[in-house]
Amino acid sequence: NGVEGKCEISVIIRCYSIKITNKGSYIYTEGNYVTQIDAGSTHTFQYELDPLGSTEEVKWTSADPAIATVDGNGTVTGIKAGTTCITAETQTGQKDSVYVTVKAAAKKSSQTANGKANKNVLGKAKIKSIKASRKKLTVKWAKVKKADYYEVQFATNRSFTKGKDSYEEWGTKLTFKGKRKKTYFVRVRAVSESYDKTVRGKWSAVKKKKTK
Repeated sequence: NGVEGKCEISVIIRCYSIKITNKGSYIYTEGNYVTQIDAGSTHTFQYELDPLGSTEEVKWTSADPAIATVDGNGTVTGIKAGTTCITAETQTGQKDSVYVTVKAAAKKSSQTANGKANKNVLGKAKIKSIKASRKKLTVKWAKVKKADYYEVQFATNRSFTKGKDSYEEWGTKLTFKGKRKKTYFVRVRAVSESYDKTVRGKWSAVKKKKTK
């Protein structure tokens, strides 16, 4: 009838085995290869087929995607701390596996480039009492855990922009000498120091007191 037809034939060269070639370290006690990655990071596994000319497609799966996921290219992404098994499987059912251990992501440093902390890790100071005497104020505050010393400020306004005096005190008591019958605002904060950083806690609530 003069009818012609065409068809395409795809020939798959069968694979007899698959081997993941970059498995990481061998753990003798468990008898498995384990690759370690950080949460949020990635690692791409490579493989070889036997025979080398095999054209079978490979499917990647993760036993626990909540710990680590894997895409069609063998790229694993760490999600959270734990261990899961990653498997590569050919069209004819040949398999190879590797264990992936995901480590928790490292906490971001709270320090800036000059060594001072952005985040307060010391407790907030609390003024316990202020006693007034002639031209003097005696301030006592609660001890803050891990504090090396305390910064104490006095000023003649609540925003500490006028008549400000600052002191460093290693104990929890300080006597300030000012002017007679003058109202002062007071605040305290804890400070911790090491060889490479200085950490300052939050200022206490501001208190005010008038000298005698």
